[in-house]
Amino acid sequence: MGPLTLQPHINPNDEKKMLGHTFKDKLKGVIKSKCNSCGSNTFWLKSLERDELQIYPGNYNNYPAPHKDMPEDIQKTYNESGSVMHLSLGSSAALARLTLENLLIHLGYKSGSLNDKIKDFVANGFNGPKLQKMLDVVRVYGNSGAHSGIINLDEKPEVPSFLLNLINIIVEQAISIPNNVESAYNSLPDSIKDAIDKRDS
Repeated sequence: MGPLTLQPHINPNDEKKMLGHTFKDKLKGVIKSKCNSCGSNTFWLKSLERDELQIYPGNYNNYPAPHKDMPEDIQKTYNESGSVMHLSLGSSAALARLTLENLLIHLGYKSGSLNDKIKDFVANGFNGPKLQKMLDVVRVYGNSGAHSGIINLDEKPEVPSFLLNLINIIVEQAISIPNNVESAYNSLPDSIKDAIDKRDS
């Protein structure tokens, strides 16, 4: 395995080598690095025994597609979460949590922990049906992916895919619906908007 900083360019289709390793019950963390050939981000699993395994980029795409309105920089982490799902449920869940945190930062919630960001997000009116629970499900299960002993994801292999679906629903409620409503309202005749403003003044 390569060093922890710059990695040589590795064929992402080398599935046999990747799947020939197991980090079950031995995962210490995920290392973010950079390919010294193409400059793209690479992600590696690191075990408690100091083994390393490249997990991204890869060619696995059997996960929910990102929402069409998901910001491009958020899609990157989202796809990283999906692409490692078949190799490590915990890594996928942890990256889903990071995707959520990056999404909230993109929406302007930059202060505090993810828990604090969720609190502020909900307090600002994003409290639709089950929305807060969706946010906390991604947060808590994502924490389980990063820290063992909270929830055993091996007993819930469907969870990482479900977390990505929840993130898509959050994008729909936090970005798509507000944008569509604003667009529809702005298309109303000025006389009607003036009457509404007068009513509410």
